Amino acid sequence: MADDGGWRTLVEVVERRAVPDTQDIIGRYEITLDDSGNVIGYELRERYQRGDVKEEL
Repeated sequence: MADDGGWRTLVEVVERRAVPDTQDIIGRYEITLDDSGNVIGYELRERYQRGDVKEEL
């Protein structure tokens, strides 16, 4: 839950498909929603290739 009473969530979107799919470009966005679930903002947080190795928390 966001500080202002709405919600924040992270979504990952395939921005560019490639062959092989490990070369797809993935965008990770933070989406801000109001109390009714309407999108009131978004911000690109990261862009990476699907095949990149990274540690998730």
